[in-house]
Amino acid sequence: MVEVTDRHRLAVRLVPLLLHWVEDPANGVDGICMGRVRILVDGNGRVDYQLVVVDEWRVRDGVLDAVRDDVDAESPLRSGLVDAFVRRIAELMPDHSIDAAAGHVVAVHAKAVCELSRNSVAQIREIRYLLEEKLADESADETADEAHTWIVSSVLKLNILCGRVVDGAREAVREGMWSFIDDDQAYHAYRKLRDPSLIVSQPAATIETRTWMRMHDAAIRQCEQIAEQLNEESTTLVGLLEAASSISSSREADAQTRLNTLVALLSLGIGVPALVLALYGAQLILPLDTMRQRLAFLPIGLSLLVAAILAIVFAPKGQTRRIWIAAAVAVLGVLLCLVVGALVVIADPIPIS
Repeated sequence: MVEVTDRHRLAVRLVPLLLHWVEDPANGVDGICMGRVRILVDGNGRVDYQLVVVDEWRVRDGVLDAVRDDVDAESPLRSGLVDAFVRRIAELMPDHSIDAAAGHVVAVHAKAVCELSRNSVAQIREIRYLLEEKLADESADETADEAHTWIVSSVLKLNILCGRVVDGAREAVREGMWSFIDDDQAYHAYRKLRDPSLIVSQPAATIETRTWMRMHDAAIRQCEQIAEQLNEESTTLVGLLEAASSISSSREADAQTRLNTLVALLSLGIGVPALVLALYGAQLILPLDTMRQRLAFLPIGLSLLVAAILAIVFAPKGQTRRIWIAAAVAVLGVLLCLVVGALVVIADPIPIS
């Protein structure tokens, strides 16, 4: 807790932070951080920002990776964060007199930080759009089985990020950005304005209550918009997870169907020859030196050939296709071995003693 005296005339605000910036433009790597900003303004108008980062994420092509907690303060990530923050704040900061009261100055800066966080919601939405597009492409592409896991993982991480930012924004609204630290009367007056049913001694805040009250109200409304928009994003992300689950279930059903088909083809290719040989015996069919034996061998050869052709024709795309092709080659190999074995017996009959 900061001790405030009339001599210091210190103004303090704590506001939520959501910041997106381009960390590595050459490789398409973006950075996202969430946390809070402590803004202190002394009686001379000197502004001091203190950034407290709760979560940091790297984003590459829609994939979110959490950054280690022990990232060095001089790392490119932290340097990019600070540079992006200073640049964005400078763009949003309106002109104000250097002789303005500390309360007015801190309200202006608090509103700028809240607006910066609200503007970053658009980048979060773009990441969600990218994940939706990748999930749609992955669901239509049978060769993209491995992409499903990291898409779901990134959606979960993005949902966690949205939830934590919403919590921070709601807390800032509930606590009035902690304005009671330096101006308890204005804090309760603003609470009375927001909720007339409150039993407090102060009248509801107006523009005459404090010169900075309108700016303070604008900052609070920015926090409310952050919470509202990210809640909508979180709802959409949950729906995206449900869609990913449905796609996964559909893929499992398709995989089971393909497995059953492959087993049926293998059964056709191996079971029919085994059945023919069991019924007639190999000695009646081999060697293939008479027309009768060749006709008896015909069901065996046809079943093996048909099974191999069907395995090749109906082979799915992706990595499982190789399994189907290998099964077809195995069936053809069995047929080839049988034919070659029969021809060898014809060419060099085994003498019977």
